[in-house]
Parts: sequence; C-alpha cells; structure tokens
Amino acid sequence: MRRFSFLSLAIAAVGRFRDTASLYLLFVAIGGTMAATFTAIGAVLSESVPTRIRGLAMGGYNTCIYGGFAFSAATLGIVIATFGYGAGFAVAGGCCAAATLAFAFLFPRNP
Repeated sequence: MRRFSFLSLAIAAVGRFRDTASLYLLFVAIGGTMAATFTAIGAVLSESVPTRIRGLAMGGYNTCIYGGFAFSAATLGIVIATFGYGAGFAVAGGCCAAATLAFAFLFPRNP
C-alpha cells in the first residue's frame, strides 16, 4: 500500500516540477516504485493462483495495466487540454490514490 501511495504522490507532483534535474529524480522515483510494485504483484499472483490458470491471471493483470495506460492517455488528454498539465497529473495521482484505497478496503490483508 505504501508503494502505491508514494507512486500516487509522485505522479501528482509531475505537473509541479519545471527543471530537468528534479524531473529526472521524480521519474527515477516513479520507475523504481512501479518496478517494485509490479514485481510484487506478479509474485503474489504466482503464489495465489493455481498453476493451470497462472497464465490467464498474468494476462488479465497485464490487460488491466495496459488498458489503464490507454484509458488514462485518452481521458487525461481532455483534462490537460482544458486545465493544463499540473491538473492532469494531479487528477492521475488522485485516481491512483483512490484506486489504492478502494483495493485496500475491498481486499484486506488476512491475519
């Protein structure tokens, strides 16, 4: 959950940074967070899904990831065109945070 929260904040901050050095540092943070999170999700899927449907589960996971990227590009373009880049990235970060909270409540950790 903390990784997704950090990712949400980092995405929201993209529109606020203007110089190259700070943007590169932010992108390193985003990339590192995504790498750790996506790897962890893949590991959890491989451990929790029966072997016979593991490929289907991973395919569904990747469809959700890349479908989300496509949906985000299509819809946030309108936000960016209307309100600017800062607002677009703030909305993207907010959506990421909202999805993280929704999944945290829908799928609580088992003790």
